[in-house]
Amino acid sequence: MKYDSELNLEDRNSLSILISRIKPNSTVLEFGPANGRMTKYMKEQLNCKVFAVEIDEESGKDAKPYTEKIVIDSIENYSWQSEFKDIKFDYIIFADVLEHLYYPEKVLKSVRDFLK
Repeated sequence: MKYDSELNLEDRNSLSILISRIKPNSTVLEFGPANGRMTKYMKEQLNCKVFAVEIDEESGKDAKPYTEKIVIDSIENYSWQSEFKDIKFDYIIFADVLEHLYYPEKVLKSVRDFLK
């Protein structure tokens, strides 16, 4: 798997900084969870309800047990909008994702209404 690595919370890195800002018992929309290393932590350690969108089917299967629901599709196909239309999120996470999108500004505008 391309992004299958351990979650390192000891060192200061992009994921440890993101995790430090998530409050326990939050509802989170995570774009690009890969194999779910951060997803698992949010579910098991922070008791969060995590919903996710992952483009890679194999990675998505690994992340699925740690989510309430996962959509396997490109973010820029926007199928997640109908799947999560009735949910308001405390946090929306794009960890190492935006730089891979064709139109990141369009995606960011589209998620605004999903925040609490």
